[in-house]
Amino acid sequence: MRKITILFLLLLTVLFCQKKKENLQSGAVNQQEQTQLTDSTTLTIKPAAINYDSMFIVLSEIAQAIHQNPADVLLHQKLVSAGYDTTWETIMAVGFSEPMDSTKTSGLTERMALQAAKADAYRWCAYIKRWVKNPEDSNFGKISETFSGGRIIKTERLADNRIAVMMEIKSDLIQ
Repeated sequence: MRKITILFLLLLTVLFCQKKKENLQSGAVNQQEQTQLTDSTTLTIKPAAINYDSMFIVLSEIAQAIHQNPADVLLHQKLVSAGYDTTWETIMAVGFSEPMDSTKTSGLTERMALQAAKADAYRWCAYIKRWVKNPEDSNFGKISETFSGGRIIKTERLADNRIAVMMEIKSDLIQ
């Protein structure tokens, strides 16, 4: 009988210890630990992925509409809304070259068309920066800015033999 009592007490002790371990493992996090976890997770910010093909289409359509109606303030606001990232303060715009002569397409002609499209994209970036502050600014065609940096995101040869380029530049690199 004494052996059964000892075994029973031993079994109760083991069960009690296991129950205590389970309670410790499922314990709540105190307020200080919650703050530390939250602080460490907010340090890393990843920008949302951009669908550059869709962005290219949207920006080029708005730019062409503004080219047809340069004084339309709503179009200026649309272009700013689509092309200006307020979080990262970057500007994206699409520029176009003139149509190339299909009989004379050489490497030099294509490079010149690419340069023209790039310059046009930079010009649209300057307009976007200006229209962020004042969308009613109607000095279309009268812009003189200095650029340092920027990168080509997408280049496309259009069906009408023009080159289109989508550029991205930090807003503070446009002076």
